[in-house]
Amino acid sequence: FSKLGRRNALNITRISVAALLDIDSDGVIQDARMTGGSVMPAPHRIVVAEKELIGKRPQPARLDRAAAIAAEYVFSLQSERWSTTYKRPVFENMVRDTLLSIVARYKESVL
Repeated sequence: FSKLGRRNALNITRISVAALLDIDSDGVIQDARMTGGSVMPAPHRIVVAEKELIGKRPQPARLDRAAAIAAEYVFSLQSERWSTTYKRPVFENMVRDTLLSIVARYKESVL
């Protein structure tokens, strides 16, 4: 889980990402779950990005592609707003960073 707020002193989240990857002992993603907070009209999974990951190894380029797909999907659900120019790349980067963090923790646990 990752969240972005205006200040640490405030508990108001502007954008958040929750993700889960089930990586088997061969390093292949068996299951993926992903959603965004404060970026969709109603919370639900981002299945199109999950499908990009399932059955494949978590290579950086694949994680980048999944993050781009997630951002494209999320921002296609809403009309263009003044904040979209800011939120879209931030959300994409947050998804990528969250996925990279999960993969790094997996690699540490295998060592």
